[in-house]
Amino acid sequence: MNTPATLKTPSGKLQRLTAPAVAATFLLFAGLATGSAAEFTVLPLGDSITAGNDHGGYRAQMMEDLTQAGHTVHLLGSQPMKAGGEAAKSLLPPHDGLHHEGHGGWRIDHLDGNLAAALNHDKSGAKGYFITGGHDTGRAAIAPDYITFLAGINDINQYFGDRTKAGKPMQAAEVLPILQSRITALVTNLHALSPKSHILIGTVIPYANGLLKEENTGATSEQRKIWAQEDGVTPEQEAGVNHFVILYNKWLKNEFVPAQQAKGLRLTLVDQYSNFILPDGKVRGWGKDAPNGYIDYGLHPNRTGYDLMGATWAKAIIAIAK
Repeated sequence: MNTPATLKTPSGKLQRLTAPAVAATFLLFAGLATGSAAEFTVLPLGDSITAGNDHGGYRAQMMEDLTQAGHTVHLLGSQPMKAGGEAAKSLLPPHDGLHHEGHGGWRIDHLDGNLAAALNHDKSGAKGYFITGGHDTGRAAIAPDYITFLAGINDINQYFGDRTKAGKPMQAAEVLPILQSRITALVTNLHALSPKSHILIGTVIPYANGLLKEENTGATSEQRKIWAQEDGVTPEQEAGVNHFVILYNKWLKNEFVPAQQAKGLRLTLVDQYSNFILPDGKVRGWGKDAPNGYIDYGLHPNRTGYDLMGATWAKAIIAIAK
């Protein structure tokens, strides 16, 4: 007859364990002994793509993959998951696992301005002070172990939109410097406010839908062929404002991130763009089912797209956490 195993609790009492509990306890301690399991916090920071949809956006798949890898993860942020999501119920921890700091329509400078202040509000009721807390927000200061950051498309769209509304001609040469200045300021600010956080910057996903008029973006058929040759992509990837997305992502990879790493910052670039490119070089379309990756006109991912993003974030965090 087998003798039930016991485990001493923090109070000093012996607790009898069932066979499944013995196995679970063994796996837990085995994971800790090999360094494969950890408990940490993640702050998802960005625009509406970070806010996600009613199943938790990319956070659902990211949490699932991190949990399956043996980690216990707590997501931080003033914004809860949108109501009606079912995926969160199967995640650990079940109640605080899908919070975030994703804000629809916000630019990089908007997000930066709310890390230690309250410069911009949206309909979500955000009160700013995302990192520092206090100031009548009802939240304490946070120091996330990881920050998953993805933003930039609103900076591009609003630039062209503002200039069009003002009746001004396109000044495409201004777009990249604006993005460069804003992301540099945000990373500098994040590092100063939470120096132990590891910042993961996601490349902006394709926005190749042609929604903005050619005369506003310059993406005529002939220009798209020229840009495609310069950028090393298919002409289909050059619609709308996607040329500027490609330029920004390349700058992040080739210049910005290496320079910040050389300074000693905990910074990693995560390629989210590639998740939305099909084997033939075209951008995933929009529609509910795979291989489509967008739920609307080519900006917000559908569940397929979000799951690809979540798996990519998780893979990057797991590689760092080893």
